[in-house]
Amino acid sequence: MTEVMNQLPRVAVLQWMATMLVLFSRVLSSLAKDPLMPAMFILGDSLVDVGNNNYVLTLAKANYPPNGLDFPQGPSGRFCNGRTVSDCLVQYMGLPFPPAYLDPTAKGPVILQGLNYASVAAGILDSTGYNYELTASLPGSIYVYANAYDLVASFVANPARYGFEVVNSGCCGAGPYDGLIPCLPIVKPCPDRSAYLFWDPFHPTDKANSYIGTAFFSGGPDAFEPVNVMQLAAMP
Repeated sequence: MTEVMNQLPRVAVLQWMATMLVLFSRVLSSLAKDPLMPAMFILGDSLVDVGNNNYVLTLAKANYPPNGLDFPQGPSGRFCNGRTVSDCLVQYMGLPFPPAYLDPTAKGPVILQGLNYASVAAGILDSTGYNYELTASLPGSIYVYANAYDLVASFVANPARYGFEVVNSGCCGAGPYDGLIPCLPIVKPCPDRSAYLFWDPFHPTDKANSYIGTAFFSGGPDAFEPVNVMQLAAMP
């Protein structure tokens, strides 16, 4: 178990606490009927990137199979077999998936319901990490803290409770623990993605993201504080 827990920093679990930031917009609230919130704007790294890196000159892309194996639109730029955590939250909010900010089609009315600014490795430098200054610089904003580390640690400690069978290896990768080479087109993924906690060396599977998204949306203070997303959406 100690060996497995020591792998957690390698799979970038801590990046959730440092770089995943979800800003819920209350503008145009009169236009929102069924959604819990009118819009959702997402900032972060590859854990919530939905394709911004598709439009950046970089090798860090995921718009090819087997990525997106279980996503309705196929490979989209998400570093996952399916949805990201932010995708799961968007579905709970009753909103469409916000498009990538760099997507040429992200214009007009579609952006009124949100945009996704996340990009691989965003926030890796101190100069790009200003989350803790948001409350001071944005009067009226509410800064909430998501504790994904303990959530993932509980998956590792009690995998059977959550229906996982493999928590110390990625579903799509190569090398020890499938943790040296990411999910490339030449890599054959595992046949049962639902049995795996991690999709590749760094990113959770759709199933794991679903659990995390649910905890963020309606969980207690051990997952999200001072309020969860559902409580945040209910605030006037």
